[in-house]
Amino acid sequence: MFERLNFFSQMAPFYKYTAPDGNPYYLNPHTRQTQWEEPPAGSYVIPEPPEAPYYVKSVLPSKMPKKQGPQGSNLFIFHLPNDWSKCDYCTEELRI
Repeated sequence: MFERLNFFSQMAPFYKYTAPDGNPYYLNPHTRQTQWEEPPAGSYVIPEPPEAPYYVKSVLPSKMPKKQGPQGSNLFIFHLPNDWSKCDYCTEELRI
């Protein structure tokens, strides 16, 4: 029973309201929880009129925050031919 309720609460639409200070918040009517963060990608949001309902889109890679690792931690992956031996790799590396 709990799993079924959890499944339906994840499918439930979120209602979007505006707080007195102008910030949006979201209500899940099945869990009765409110949150400041936008619901997860794929969630259906019903805002206050005149705004139209919408599905939350996933974060595009161009809008994702860029993270940098420690200096020298850049990773470059490329395909080596399957028939190369360790010796072929060393020879090719020295040629560059």
